[in-house]
Amino acid sequence: MINVERLVRDYLAADAAVAALVGARVHTGKLPAEPTFPLVLLRRFAGAATMWGHFDGARVQIEAWSENGDHPACEELSRAVREAMKSQTIEGEYALGVVTGAQEFLFRFQEDPVTGRPRYLLDCLVFCHPAAA
Repeated sequence: MINVERLVRDYLAADAAVAALVGARVHTGKLPAEPTFPLVLLRRFAGAATMWGHFDGARVQIEAWSENGDHPACEELSRAVREAMKSQTIEGEYALGVVTGAQEFLFRFQEDPVTGRPRYLLDCLVFCHPAAA
């Protein structure tokens, strides 16, 4: 099975517009113990491999975080992430697998309930399969 989180993390970290705003601060799973903002956080939260692990339809949540109170910067970062995740942009062959499509599922603004930091959340489906050997 393809590690979709790692594939998307590597892809977003290499995207020029996203990297210009966060550098290499694209994380998977949960926030680092002492995070530096702004950053992007992503996690797979649904989806399953089909056809004996060959084709994967992963639902991924991508969060764009900014400094406290810096809503315009958060919005700018979320636009860069959304643009990068458009199907015609992300489709292609990567070291970890082939992305055949992506579909935005849900996009919303939601302050983090613990820290109060602004963040945008993008839920999307990423369709992929292993690269040919």
